[in-house]
Amino acid sequence: MLYLKTILLLTLVPNSFSECHTSNDRNIFLWSVNNPVTLSQGYLFGTIHVPYTDVWDRVSDRVREAFSFSDTVLFEVDLHNENTLRKLIKCKNLRKKQTVRSYLSSELYERISNFMVQFRNNLLLWAQKEESYGVDAYKRAQEIYDSVAGHWDRKRPEWLLFALYQLCENLIDRSTSPMLDVFLAQKALEEDKKIHAIETAHEQCNPIVSLSQDDIDEQLREDIIIKRNARMAQRLDRLMGEYPRQTVFSAIGTGHFFGNGSIVEHLRNMGYMIERVRDDDVMYV
Repeated sequence: MLYLKTILLLTLVPNSFSECHTSNDRNIFLWSVNNPVTLSQGYLFGTIHVPYTDVWDRVSDRVREAFSFSDTVLFEVDLHNENTLRKLIKCKNLRKKQTVRSYLSSELYERISNFMVQFRNNLLLWAQKEESYGVDAYKRAQEIYDSVAGHWDRKRPEWLLFALYQLCENLIDRSTSPMLDVFLAQKALEEDKKIHAIETAHEQCNPIVSLSQDDIDEQLREDIIIKRNARMAQRLDRLMGEYPRQTVFSAIGTGHFFGNGSIVEHLRNMGYMIERVRDDDVMYV
């Protein structure tokens, strides 16, 4: 299924935040946005789905300053809305009584099932060794399994793929800190900034639900990349128009800012002046 591989590439952007650079020209994934007509302004910040402790200490001071200067913070979805979170969790699973057997061959199902059993056994072996040191390792092992592989046989194809990808990581040593976007949302609340969502839970979670299996590969880019980028750009334009005297900080997945039909391209076509912020730039309120 080509579309599953494509979704994975869109979501899991390489961790360029941690790369070492000797030049001040490194890409800090931050752009300034200005509308010369309405004088509205803001910033675009490309995020990645990792614990914030993996990247926040390494991001440029320009990103911190842009966040600090902003009155409003825009995220892909409202991560502090309980109803949104419930919908996001629910949409990862298939409909009632459906299992992954509905789209996996018997052979592939058995391979994944055996892999999940092996994964759980490896966690238990690790916990058994760690328990002798007085660490509550069994609880940690169960939390890891539940967060990644729990109810795997009920997951939609794209979410099962994400789970399998995560199993390739060193989950035991992975940070339990909040993800970067969750951290930024909490920071925005603490600093009394306005928070807005650019997509609904349904739009975020089900970008391919309307496509048939036959045309998924052909329609993938048009339906879940370009159309989403266009919709996000339109909503950002509307938000900046509603708050022309405020600075809007938009924290959106990095993949939406690159290539043809990106958010950056759409905003430029709307008349916005967009410039890449460099690490050695001087920021102004």
